[in-house]
Formats: sequence, structure tokens, C-alpha cells
Amino acid sequence: MRYCMVTTFYPPYHFGGDAVLIQPLSNELAKRGHHVEVVHCKDAFDIMTDQQPTVVCDDHPNVRVHT
Repeated sequence: MRYCMVTTFYPPYHFGGDAVLIQPLSNELAKRGHHVEVVHCKDAFDIMTDQQPTVVCDDHPNVRVHT
């Protein structure tokens, strides 16, 4: 089965909140054999801060992120 997660922020471009929920949920679905597409907006992160993310995010191979 294929799932599509649409969110404003996703690691590493996040401040917490919804990204902290969406990433583990996406990875858990992927571990169970599903294909997960995550769509998020890096521009929203860039508008809100001038800092660059420092954390590298490891997602399951079945999670495809569209930035």
C-alpha cells in the first residue's frame, strides 16, 4: 500500500511539533512494508529562520521525501 504524508515541516527542516509525529509514523509504516511519500516545504522553514539544520535524518528506504 502507498501512503502520502503532507506536512509543512519534516526533519531536518523542522522545529518539532508535527515533524516529530510524521517522521516516526512514516518510518513505522515503511517498516511494515508500505511505501510512504512525504511532501513538505523547505521554503517555510527558510522563511522562519536563518539557521541551517544540523541533524541528518535517517529514513527507512521505503520512505521517499519530496522537499
